[in-house]
Amino acid sequence: MIRREDPNYDKLLKVRPFVDKIKQGFSIIEPEEYHSVYELIISFKGHSSLKQYVKSKPHKWGIKVFAHAGSSGIEYDFEIYRGQGTAHNDTGLDISGDIVIRFVEGLPKYKKFKVFTDNWFTSYNLISALKNYGILAVGTVRPTRLQGCNLKADSELKKQGQGSCDYRTETERNIMALKWYDNKSVVLASSYKGVSPVEPVKRWSVGERKYIDVPRPDIVREYNRSIGVDLHDMLVALYRSNIGVKILSKDRIPPP
Repeated sequence: MIRREDPNYDKLLKVRPFVDKIKQGFSIIEPEEYHSVYELIISFKGHSSLKQYVKSKPHKWGIKVFAHAGSSGIEYDFEIYRGQGTAHNDTGLDISGDIVIRFVEGLPKYKKFKVFTDNWFTSYNLISALKNYGILAVGTVRPTRLQGCNLKADSELKKQGQGSCDYRTETERNIMALKWYDNKSVVLASSYKGVSPVEPVKRWSVGERKYIDVPRPDIVREYNRSIGVDLHDMLVALYRSNIGVKILSKDRIPPP
Protein backbone atom coordinates (compact mmCIF):
# COMPACT_ATOMS: atom_id res chain seq x y z
CA MET A 1 0.00 0.00 0.00
CA ILE A 2 1.12 3.54 -0.75
CA ARG A 3 1.47 5.78 2.29
CA ARG A 4 -1.16 8.47 2.75
CA GLU A 5 1.46 11.18 2.43
CA ASP A 6 2.31 10.04 -1.10
CA PRO A 7 0.68 12.21 -3.84
CA ASN A 8 -0.31 9.00 -5.69
CA TYR A 9 -2.19 7.62 -2.69
CA ASP A 10 -5.65 6.33 -3.68
CA LYS A 11 -8.40 6.47 -1.04
CA LEU A 12 -10.24 3.76 -3.01
CA LEU A 13 -7.26 1.41 -3.10
CA LYS A 14 -9.03 -1.46 -1.34
CA VAL A 15 -12.10 -1.37 -3.59
CA ARG A 16 -10.35 -0.20 -6.76
CA PRO A 17 -10.51 -3.63 -8.52
CA PHE A 18 -14.26 -3.78 -7.86
CA VAL A 19 -14.84 -0.20 -9.10
CA ASP A 20 -12.73 -0.82 -12.21
CA LYS A 21 -14.68 -4.00 -12.97
CA ILE A 22 -17.97 -2.08 -12.87
CA LYS A 23 -16.53 0.58 -15.19
CA GLN A 24 -15.33 -2.13 -17.55
CA GLY A 25 -18.89 -3.43 -17.77
CA PHE A 26 -20.24 0.05 -18.50
CA SER A 27 -17.66 0.62 -21.24
CA ILE A 28 -19.06 -2.10 -23.52
CA ILE A 29 -22.41 -0.31 -23.88
CA GLU A 30 -22.86 1.27 -27.30
CA PRO A 31 -22.85 5.08 -26.82
CA GLU A 32 -25.89 7.17 -27.68
CA GLU A 33 -25.76 10.46 -29.55
CA TYR A 34 -26.66 12.57 -26.49
CA HIS A 35 -24.67 12.49 -23.24
CA SER A 36 -24.87 14.21 -19.86
CA VAL A 37 -22.14 14.83 -17.29
CA TYR A 38 -23.28 15.71 -13.78
CA GLU A 39 -22.69 15.10 -10.09
CA LEU A 40 -24.76 13.03 -7.68
CA ILE A 41 -24.62 12.10 -4.02
CA ILE A 42 -24.69 8.55 -2.67
CA SER A 43 -26.44 9.07 0.64
CA PHE A 44 -24.11 8.20 3.55
CA LYS A 45 -23.79 9.50 7.10
CA GLY A 46 -21.10 7.20 8.48
CA HIS A 47 -17.44 8.00 9.08
CA SER A 48 -15.39 8.36 5.92
CA SER A 49 -12.91 10.85 4.51
CA LEU A 50 -14.90 10.65 1.25
CA LYS A 51 -18.06 12.06 2.84
CA GLN A 52 -19.20 15.44 1.48
CA TYR A 53 -21.91 17.96 2.30
CA VAL A 54 -23.74 19.44 -0.71
CA LYS A 55 -26.62 21.67 0.40
CA SER A 56 -28.27 21.80 -3.04
CA LYS A 57 -28.84 18.02 -3.16
CA PRO A 58 -31.89 16.15 -1.76
CA HIS A 59 -29.49 13.89 0.16
CA LYS A 60 -27.03 16.47 1.46
CA TRP A 61 -24.57 14.14 3.20
CA GLY A 62 -22.84 11.41 1.28
CA ILE A 63 -20.20 10.42 -1.23
CA LYS A 64 -19.97 12.67 -4.28
CA VAL A 65 -19.84 10.94 -7.64
CA PHE A 66 -19.30 12.46 -11.08
CA ALA A 67 -21.33 10.52 -13.62
CA HIS A 68 -21.60 10.22 -17.39
CA ALA A 69 -24.99 9.05 -18.68
CA GLY A 70 -26.96 9.01 -21.91
CA SER A 71 -30.26 10.76 -22.52
CA SER A 72 -31.92 7.36 -21.90
CA GLY A 73 -30.63 7.46 -18.30
CA ILE A 74 -28.12 4.64 -18.87
CA GLU A 75 -24.80 5.30 -17.16
CA TYR A 76 -21.57 4.90 -19.14
CA ASP A 77 -18.92 5.92 -16.64
CA PHE A 78 -18.43 7.47 -13.20
CA GLU A 79 -15.70 8.86 -10.98
CA ILE A 80 -15.89 8.94 -7.18
CA TYR A 81 -14.74 12.29 -5.81
CA ARG A 82 -11.76 11.80 -3.53
CA GLY A 83 -10.25 15.28 -3.49
CA GLN A 84 -6.91 15.90 -5.14
CA GLY A 85 -6.21 13.28 -7.78
CA THR A 86 -9.84 12.70 -8.80
CA ALA A 87 -9.05 13.82 -12.36
CA HIS A 88 -5.59 13.34 -13.83
CA ASN A 89 -6.04 15.36 -17.04
CA ASP A 90 -3.84 18.42 -17.33
CA THR A 91 -6.19 20.50 -19.51
CA GLY A 92 -6.02 23.77 -17.58
CA LEU A 93 -9.81 23.65 -17.18
CA ASP A 94 -9.76 22.90 -13.39
CA ILE A 95 -11.41 19.78 -11.98
CA SER A 96 -14.88 20.44 -13.46
CA GLY A 97 -13.54 20.64 -16.99
CA ASP A 98 -11.04 17.82 -16.47
CA ILE A 99 -13.85 15.46 -15.45
CA VAL A 100 -15.86 16.20 -18.62
CA ILE A 101 -12.82 15.74 -20.87
CA ARG A 102 -11.97 12.46 -19.13
CA PHE A 103 -15.48 11.12 -19.79
CA VAL A 104 -15.62 12.03 -23.50
CA GLU A 105 -12.11 10.83 -24.39
CA GLY A 106 -13.53 7.40 -25.28
CA LEU A 107 -16.15 8.75 -27.69
CA PRO A 108 -15.37 8.62 -31.44
CA LYS A 109 -14.22 12.04 -32.65
CA TYR A 110 -16.15 14.14 -35.17
CA LYS A 111 -19.20 11.82 -35.12
CA LYS A 112 -21.59 14.57 -33.94
CA PHE A 113 -21.82 13.29 -30.35
CA LYS A 114 -23.33 15.90 -28.05
CA VAL A 115 -22.59 16.54 -24.38
CA PHE A 116 -24.80 18.41 -21.89
CA THR A 117 -23.53 19.89 -18.64
CA ASP A 118 -24.83 22.08 -15.84
CA ASN A 119 -23.28 25.32 -14.63
CA TRP A 120 -20.82 23.60 -12.28
CA PHE A 121 -19.01 22.16 -15.29
CA THR A 122 -19.73 24.52 -18.20
CA SER A 123 -17.41 27.29 -19.32
CA TYR A 124 -16.43 28.88 -22.60
CA ASN A 125 -13.04 27.15 -22.38
CA LEU A 126 -14.67 23.74 -21.86
CA ILE A 127 -17.00 24.10 -24.87
CA SER A 128 -14.05 25.26 -26.96
CA ALA A 129 -11.93 22.29 -25.80
CA LEU A 130 -14.77 19.85 -26.57
CA LYS A 131 -14.98 21.29 -30.07
CA ASN A 132 -11.29 20.42 -30.52
CA TYR A 133 -12.28 16.82 -29.70
CA GLY A 134 -15.05 16.95 -32.30
CA ILE A 135 -17.72 16.90 -29.56
CA LEU A 136 -20.64 19.35 -29.64
CA ALA A 137 -21.95 20.79 -26.37
CA VAL A 138 -24.81 22.66 -24.68
CA GLY A 139 -24.81 23.67 -21.03
CA THR A 140 -26.11 26.10 -18.49
CA VAL A 141 -23.27 28.40 -17.50
CA ARG A 142 -22.32 30.98 -14.88
CA PRO A 143 -21.93 34.44 -16.47
CA THR A 144 -18.48 34.81 -14.84
CA ARG A 145 -17.24 31.93 -17.01
CA LEU A 146 -18.04 33.63 -20.30
CA GLN A 147 -14.89 35.78 -20.40
CA GLY A 148 -16.33 39.27 -20.82
CA CYS A 149 -19.50 38.34 -22.68
CA ASN A 150 -21.91 41.02 -21.45
CA LEU A 151 -25.58 40.03 -21.64
CA LYS A 152 -28.55 42.19 -20.65
CA ALA A 153 -29.35 42.48 -16.95
CA ASP A 154 -32.24 40.49 -15.48
CA SER A 155 -34.15 43.71 -14.74
CA GLU A 156 -34.01 44.73 -18.40
CA LEU A 157 -35.21 41.35 -19.65
CA LYS A 158 -37.98 41.31 -17.05
CA LYS A 159 -39.29 44.61 -18.45
CA GLN A 160 -39.39 43.06 -21.93
CA GLY A 161 -41.58 40.27 -20.59
CA GLN A 162 -41.44 36.55 -19.93
CA GLY A 163 -39.69 34.69 -22.72
CA SER A 164 -37.37 37.57 -23.67
CA CYS A 165 -33.73 36.78 -24.38
CA ASP A 166 -30.37 38.27 -25.25
CA TYR A 167 -27.45 36.51 -26.92
CA ARG A 168 -23.91 36.94 -28.23
CA THR A 169 -21.89 34.83 -30.69
CA GLU A 170 -18.13 34.41 -30.62
CA THR A 171 -17.43 34.28 -34.35
CA GLU A 172 -13.96 32.73 -34.30
CA ARG A 173 -15.11 29.49 -32.66
CA ASN A 174 -18.83 29.93 -33.42
CA ILE A 175 -19.83 29.53 -29.77
CA MET A 176 -23.02 31.22 -28.63
CA ALA A 177 -24.12 32.42 -25.18
CA LEU A 178 -27.77 33.22 -24.47
CA LYS A 179 -29.70 34.52 -21.47
CA TRP A 180 -33.38 33.61 -21.43
CA TYR A 181 -35.85 35.07 -18.95
CA ASP A 182 -38.59 32.66 -17.86
CA ASN A 183 -39.74 32.81 -14.23
CA LYS A 184 -36.11 33.74 -13.63
CA SER A 185 -33.13 34.05 -15.93
CA VAL A 186 -30.95 31.21 -17.15
CA VAL A 187 -27.74 31.48 -19.17
CA LEU A 188 -26.71 28.80 -21.65
CA ALA A 189 -23.77 28.32 -24.01
CA SER A 190 -23.51 26.08 -27.06
CA SER A 191 -21.26 25.17 -29.95
CA TYR A 192 -24.07 24.06 -32.25
CA LYS A 193 -27.48 25.39 -31.15
CA GLY A 194 -28.83 28.95 -31.31
CA VAL A 195 -32.01 30.98 -30.93
CA SER A 196 -33.97 29.75 -33.93
CA PRO A 197 -36.41 28.20 -34.29
CA VAL A 198 -38.33 29.84 -31.44
CA GLU A 199 -41.30 27.77 -30.26
CA PRO A 200 -44.03 28.57 -27.71
CA VAL A 201 -44.09 26.76 -24.37
CA LYS A 202 -46.91 26.84 -21.80
CA ARG A 203 -46.30 28.75 -18.57
CA TRP A 204 -48.68 29.71 -15.76
CA SER A 205 -49.30 33.45 -15.53
CA VAL A 206 -50.03 34.63 -11.99
CA GLY A 207 -51.39 37.97 -13.21
CA GLU A 208 -53.73 36.51 -15.85
CA ARG A 209 -54.45 33.36 -13.80
CA LYS A 210 -54.13 31.08 -16.82
CA TYR A 211 -51.55 29.36 -18.97
CA ILE A 212 -49.93 31.52 -21.60
CA ASP A 213 -47.56 30.90 -24.51
CA VAL A 214 -43.98 31.96 -23.80
CA PRO A 215 -41.37 31.99 -26.61
CA ARG A 216 -38.56 29.50 -26.00
CA PRO A 217 -35.27 29.58 -27.97
CA ASP A 218 -34.12 26.35 -29.58
CA ILE A 219 -31.04 26.08 -27.35
CA VAL A 220 -33.30 25.85 -24.27
CA ARG A 221 -35.51 23.21 -25.89
CA GLU A 222 -32.44 21.16 -26.84
CA TYR A 223 -31.02 21.26 -23.31
CA ASN A 224 -34.32 20.29 -21.65
CA ARG A 225 -34.98 17.51 -24.17
CA SER A 226 -31.59 15.86 -24.10
CA ILE A 227 -30.28 16.15 -20.54
CA GLY A 228 -30.32 12.64 -19.03
CA VAL A 229 -29.83 13.59 -15.39
CA ASP A 230 -33.46 13.62 -14.25
CA LEU A 231 -34.21 10.25 -15.85
CA HIS A 232 -31.10 8.68 -14.34
CA ASP A 233 -31.94 10.05 -10.88
CA MET A 234 -35.48 8.67 -11.19
CA LEU A 235 -34.17 5.20 -12.10
CA VAL A 236 -31.75 5.27 -9.17
CA ALA A 237 -34.61 6.22 -6.82
CA LEU A 238 -36.81 3.40 -8.15
CA TYR A 239 -34.12 0.77 -7.63
CA ARG A 240 -32.41 2.14 -4.55
CA SER A 241 -30.70 -0.40 -2.29
CA ASN A 242 -31.24 0.22 1.41
CA ILE A 243 -28.58 -1.50 3.49
CA GLY A 244 -29.01 -1.41 7.24
CA VAL A 245 -26.25 -2.08 9.75
CA LYS A 246 -27.09 -3.62 13.11
CA ILE A 247 -24.67 -2.85 15.92
CA LEU A 248 -24.38 -5.70 18.42
CA SER A 249 -23.42 -5.13 22.03
CA LYS A 250 -20.14 -6.65 23.18
CA ASP A 251 -21.81 -9.13 25.52
CA ARG A 252 -24.35 -10.34 22.98
CA ILE A 253 -23.64 -13.45 20.95
CA PRO A 254 -24.99 -13.16 17.37
CA PRO A 255 -27.20 -15.98 16.12
CA PRO A 256 -25.50 -18.66 13.97
